[in-house]
Amino acid sequence: MAQTVRLLICLTMLVSCSGGGGGGSSPPPASTNVASSSNAGNPAPVQSNINRQTVNNGRAFAFDLFGMRASASAAVAGNSLEETLVQCTVTLRDGQECNLDRLPLLGMTTTAPTVADVMARVLTSHPWMGVRFRQLLQVLPSDMLLLMRGVTGIVISHDIRPSFYTTQTGAIYLDPASLWLTPSEQADIDTAPDYRSAYGSDLKFTMLWRYVLNNQSATSAPTEGTRSLSDIKFRVAALLYHELAHANDYFGVSRQPGLDRSLPIVNLSGGVISSSRLGSRYPLGSSVMFSVARVSFLGQSANAQQRALQPTDIEFEFTGDFASDYYNYSTQREDFAMAFEEAMMLFNFGVDRDVAITNRPADNFCSQYIVTWGQRNRVTDPAVINRSIFSVEEILPEISNQVELVLRAQDPPTLMTPGRDWCENIQLDNAPRALSGVRSGVNEPVELVRPYL
Repeated sequence: MAQTVRLLICLTMLVSCSGGGGGGSSPPPASTNVASSSNAGNPAPVQSNINRQTVNNGRAFAFDLFGMRASASAAVAGNSLEETLVQCTVTLRDGQECNLDRLPLLGMTTTAPTVADVMARVLTSHPWMGVRFRQLLQVLPSDMLLLMRGVTGIVISHDIRPSFYTTQTGAIYLDPASLWLTPSEQADIDTAPDYRSAYGSDLKFTMLWRYVLNNQSATSAPTEGTRSLSDIKFRVAALLYHELAHANDYFGVSRQPGLDRSLPIVNLSGGVISSSRLGSRYPLGSSVMFSVARVSFLGQSANAQQRALQPTDIEFEFTGDFASDYYNYSTQREDFAMAFEEAMMLFNFGVDRDVAITNRPADNFCSQYIVTWGQRNRVTDPAVINRSIFSVEEILPEISNQVELVLRAQDPPTLMTPGRDWCENIQLDNAPRALSGVRSGVNEPVELVRPYL
C-alpha cells in the first residue's frame, strides 16, 4: 500500500546538511575556512519539519528543513520489508530514527547481493521507476551490486531533485529525471527547477564537464520524445557510482562489522572514514578553488575578489592542484566521490571525461562557451591518478588491482584547444573535425547543474 511520505530538502546557503547527530566532519585545509559537512555533501535528511543545528569547525548553523509530499511503496509487490523501509527512509521522525537492527545495511545480510536483493530495498513513487531500475541493474557492471552493500535502501520519487545520499538513513534518494524512456513517464516527474540553478551566476568563469565516447557525448540524453536504455545507461551509471561512493565512504563492508546496530543510523557516521583518509594522504591545496566552490556549489554569495576572477586565474589554480574536477572542492566527501566515480566510468566503459575552464556567456549553448583550458581524462594524470586508485582500494578492494591496471595503461590526458568552443572541443583526435556541436552536430544547451549531490 502506498504511504504518504515527507521528503525534506535542506536548502542552506552555508553548508550542506549534516543530519544532526552525524559525525565524521573533516575540514578542508585551514586556509579555506570552509565548514564541511558530515553528511556526504548532501542536503536532505528525511525527518520532521523542524529546525536543527549542526556544528562544523566549531561554528553552529541553523537549517530550515521543509519538503514535498509524495507516495512511496515497495518496487516489489508483497515485499515484507515495505513498512520498515518506508518508516526508516521516508517517514522518519526526529528522535525516532531507525537502527541497523531494524533495517540492516544490505551488506549485513549478504556479501554478494543479487538484483533481487537490491530490488527488495527499493521504494518508488511510480511503478515504472522500479521496472526501469531493475532493467538498469541487469545491464550495469556487476561491481554496482557490490557497492549496494553500503546502503539500507533506495528511494526513487518524482519529487526528489537532485539525487543524494544521507547518513540520516543510510539510503540513497534518486531523481528519476535520468530514468524515463517515454513521454508518459517523463510527465510523472516534478518539473520544479533545481534549487542550485542560480549558484555562481555572478562569477566570470564556468567549469564544464561531460562524459564522452568516440568523440560524442555519452551522457547527454534526449530531453523529449522517446529514449532507449542505451541513451540513459552511462548517465545513470555515473550517478550511482557517485551516490554509492558516498554510502560506502561511511558504511563500506570493512567498517560494517564494527558498527553498533543498536544505535540510530545517524549516530554511526563519525570517526575516520575513507574520504578523510583521502584528504589526509592526498590533500588538495588551492584555497582559491575551495573558496569559489563555496559559491558555485554551496550557494554562498561571491565577494568582490571572487567576482573579479578570470578564467585564466582559475586555470592557474586548478591545473596546479590535484583535483579531477571543480566539484572536488565542494566538500571532502564530494572529492572522494568524484575520484571514485571517474575511475569506475573509465574502467568499466572506457568512457572519457572532459573538464574545461570557460567564460560565462549569456546564452547557454555549447558554442558560446570558449575554452581557456580543458583536458580529457584528467584522472590519468600522474598527479591525479593515485587519488582515484586510493578511492577504489578503500571501498571496492575486490577489483582495485584490476582498476589500477586499466587506469595506468591509459594514454595521458589530452588537452583541448584554447580559443575553440565547448562544442568543437569534443573532437580531440585526428579524425575530421565535426562542423558543429555534439550528438549529431546539435548546438546543445550545456548542463550547468549536476544531477547529484
